[in-house]
Amino acid sequence: MTSARIDSAAFQDAWPQVVRALAAATGSIDEGEELAAEAFARASALAEAPASLVGWCIAVGRRAAIDAARRRATERGALPALHDESTGGARMSAIDDRVALLVVACDELLAPASRMVLAMRLVLGIDVDAIAAHLGLERGAAAARLTRAKRQLASQRGAFAVPTGDERARRMPVVLDCVHGLVAIGQRLAIDPDDALGDLVGHAESLAEALVRERPRDAEARAVLAIARLALARRPGRVVDGVAVPPEEVDRRRWDARRLGLGVDDALAAAGLAGDDPGRFALEARIAALHSAAPTAWDVPWALVARLHGAVEARWPARSATLSRLVAEAYALLVEAGLPTAPGGRLPSAPDGLERILADVAALDDGARATRRDVALVAADLAWRTSAPDAVDRYRALAALLADDAIASDPIRAFCERRAHG
Repeated sequence: MTSARIDSAAFQDAWPQVVRALAAATGSIDEGEELAAEAFARASALAEAPASLVGWCIAVGRRAAIDAARRRATERGALPALHDESTGGARMSAIDDRVALLVVACDELLAPASRMVLAMRLVLGIDVDAIAAHLGLERGAAAARLTRAKRQLASQRGAFAVPTGDERARRMPVVLDCVHGLVAIGQRLAIDPDDALGDLVGHAESLAEALVRERPRDAEARAVLAIARLALARRPGRVVDGVAVPPEEVDRRRWDARRLGLGVDDALAAAGLAGDDPGRFALEARIAALHSAAPTAWDVPWALVARLHGAVEARWPARSATLSRLVAEAYALLVEAGLPTAPGGRLPSAPDGLERILADVAALDDGARATRRDVALVAADLAWRTSAPDAVDRYRALAALLADDAIASDPIRAFCERRAHG
């Protein structure tokens, strides 16, 4: 989508403004997104970038919409006017364009996977090929999911409109879940992205900031912002020479101290707002803050982290939540058994209780590709840290599995290959 004349930052800023304006003008999400894509494609082909990318693309999109309306009107014998974008403009402009589109995309009529595809396209401007790569889908499947989502909204919701008032508030849990999902996907697939447009965690932070501005007393919104900020703060040092680094080997001096402080403050604020009944994200923000505050990976209070993951699991009984709890329980056992804290430290054998945890980890494998990969990563890690005879074989098998996995990050593959060679 971007070119030498439209850099990622300019595109990222302009895209949601153009999509929203054209969707409002045409009354259609589908038509607004397609007109925006065509306008940006034309802008990228210009000899020089327009002075106002947003204004130029909106004007081009509106002209294209008028031309299309005229062609249709010729067949029907009447020319329907486009919606005047100035109508209700003051009301609409009070809301961040990205958040407005996100609220539209996060309709409870849609399945969670469809909301994510729609949000990636409408809000972030990520093309279908990249969406497919992020979600581990074939391109055709991603395109079909996007088309179905837009058609479902058009058929059941009618003309494009940004929900306000009670309807908007009712969608906030779904909106926050979508933003949190961007963090999760971004951390798994792009440990150290080199393109701002493809940095899903960066997008999530920006969206969460806008949500907190709108809802400053919302504990879960503040918690999602904390989660995104702390993920970004701890990103430096996760990859060295193209290889993912295990937690105990990360140079924490490279972390973003300013963002780290902001994230911890957000986590504390979320806890204060939540009171005695914290939600899922407030709990996850506290976990992230504990990881961030510890001097080393083995100074993390793993037993407490395990209990907090258990509380998350009680509110959100997903396989990933269970796996996170089991990892924390295993690490608590390893530390209690005297795991050497130096990088590469290993125990001579598995401590009592680890066999039960490994069995619970294996039981989570439901055959889905992402689950199989995550379970295999945890099992191989625990085998390696306890000097299990099959540890190297596990990493060899995992490296082979990831070699055929389009959504596995290259640094993770390289890490598995390194351990596969002993």
